[in-house]
Amino acid sequence: MLGTVAAGGAILLLLAAFDHATDRRWLAGLEVAVAASVFVTPYAVVVLYAAFTFYLVDRKRRRPGAPCGCFRAEGPITWLTVARAVFFAVGAAVEPELPVAVALAGGFVLAMVWWLLPQLTGVVRQPLGHARAVEKRQ
Repeated sequence: MLGTVAAGGAILLLLAAFDHATDRRWLAGLEVAVAASVFVTPYAVVVLYAAFTFYLVDRKRRRPGAPCGCFRAEGPITWLTVARAVFFAVGAAVEPELPVAVALAGGFVLAMVWWLLPQLTGVVRQPLGHARAVEKRQ
């Protein structure tokens, strides 16, 4: 049994780990380990996203305009970025457990929505992560 929000948070962590694999291997390793732990307990996902929340809020208050770096985004930290971290921290802590296939399917949809939401709302004007690399090659 697995929760949809925890699964979505784990999928986002795997996407982030893929981005961090070349230059921040320690962070990529942590993200993969936490993502894999979601099959045992959602609380590692909760703790990591809670830490992300505190980090993002602190950075946004102390250094407005500082880049987030989430998924290689170069834009500043926004409250939408903070909301994403809060959503996965709180959601993974309180959600009911579902069959694994259902949780992974729902988690994939949640992860894609939160990954693309900054672009769709116009908060981020440049493509995120690998989309930017593909765009440069074309």
